[in-house]
Amino acid sequence: MGIRALGPGVWEFAPGTENDENEKLGSLVRLSRIPPRTRCTHRFTSWVERDGVGEGFEAARAFVRGEIDPPFLLLYGLPGLGKTHLALAIGWNYLMWLRSVVYYQTESLLDALREGYRLQEELAPGEFHQDRYDVVMHHAMNVSLLILDDLGVEKGTEWAAAKLDAIVDYRYLEKLPMVITANTLELSERILDRMREGRIVRLRGQSYRKKVVQGS
Repeated sequence: MGIRALGPGVWEFAPGTENDENEKLGSLVRLSRIPPRTRCTHRFTSWVERDGVGEGFEAARAFVRGEIDPPFLLLYGLPGLGKTHLALAIGWNYLMWLRSVVYYQTESLLDALREGYRLQEELAPGEFHQDRYDVVMHHAMNVSLLILDDLGVEKGTEWAAAKLDAIVDYRYLEKLPMVITANTLELSERILDRMREGRIVRLRGQSYRKKVVQGS
């Protein structure tokens, strides 16, 4: 069984047997940009409960159960509290259901859009390439689950703000699931306004990474 691009951000799996599920999952993982190594390390089963982060864990589990409507979740708090762990745990749940996911560090998404725009300018009219600007943009807008990590740390240009607003606004209007992590709520008020209709959860406490270093 193979996978082919039908158009900007639209993918199709060729027919196969029931034994092809693992291949389909492998293709979805590759397209998701989620690091494969996190399949074991960033799951709900590997979560370490600590003071101040329980609400985030429960919100993430509620999200995958479909109990947050509309399906928008913003996890924020200082670095090292497990925001990315929970976001990727949600992503792995979607992947195991054979649903499409894309994960981006926010600055990486903007870099991909910039590079895609440059590439698109160089392509012949009508020529297709999976890294073309409109492909990346369309995929971020329409994938089953979008995960944006570290929103707010990207370079703050008007162009970057406009692209992020366009993606979040489209998914908001279409009620498409999205998970966002951030260090603070000093974000675009437009994006915050949309995420408030879902759930915003603050993770508190001591950085897990610092705690490990101190305990070693």
